[in-house]
Amino acid sequence: MLDKQKQKAEAFLRLHQGPGTLVLPNAWDVASTRIFEHASFQAIGTTSYAIAASLGYLDGECVPFAEMMEVIERIAKNTDLPVNADIEAGYGKEIDKVVETVERVIKAGVAGINLEDATGNPDQPFFDTGFQCEKLKAVREAAASVGIPLVINARTDTYQIRFSDPEAQFQETVKRSNSYRQAGADCIFIPGWLDGEMIARLVAAIDAPINIFASPVTPTVPELNKLGVSRLSIGPGAFRTALACTKKIAAELAEHGTYETLFSDTLTKADVDSLFKPRELLNK
Repeated sequence: MLDKQKQKAEAFLRLHQGPGTLVLPNAWDVASTRIFEHASFQAIGTTSYAIAASLGYLDGECVPFAEMMEVIERIAKNTDLPVNADIEAGYGKEIDKVVETVERVIKAGVAGINLEDATGNPDQPFFDTGFQCEKLKAVREAAASVGIPLVINARTDTYQIRFSDPEAQFQETVKRSNSYRQAGADCIFIPGWLDGEMIARLVAAIDAPINIFASPVTPTVPELNKLGVSRLSIGPGAFRTALACTKKIAAELAEHGTYETLFSDTLTKADVDSLFKPRELLNK
């Protein structure tokens, strides 16, 4: 199993090296994972936000780690694709606790992780850069000790926090990103509503593969590829859209007693069942 996991991690890392932008859809359960797999994506990411919401929790490590891990493990065991696990800030304030989290996630069979630098404390929104770098180094050493070339996607939330000075925001993003790369990160994740001009500036200033978050202002995938973006994530977007559709169904049924939305664009029982058949049967 470790050999297979190592091969997945190696393949996942190669996907960050081109020639095109790696599009990483984010799943929250086995069904969404299988849908993305059948759509011929090359890897799957989990989304902490959607997993938490689907279990009745707010985002920000509010879901107990054991419950988060149960979902991550089920996803990893039910796809042949490399899985990148969103573990937020690592479920621990101390480095040794974050390492324990990563060791548990590796045992679940994942090929990569997201590890963010946001503290959740508005008075001190980011972990100190030096501390975050030590954390990344420790995670890299932990993965190496079990022979898994874990793909570390170091996330900086500098564009998730309001800055009074846009140039200071840009410079802080670049400083943190390059430091995280030097500490052992394979890719730098910068979520936020970033347009093409800002993305081009970040790509030019950061010496690492860049992961961009899909937003209404994000350029298309072909355009991102031209800009030199290595990876695109959709985060909880698909989950939120699925909830929006469910909300429309509920409103129509409650207000009018009709079913137009319910049956306008749906999967049959056979369609859903086919997601969970053995993959070797699906390919016949």
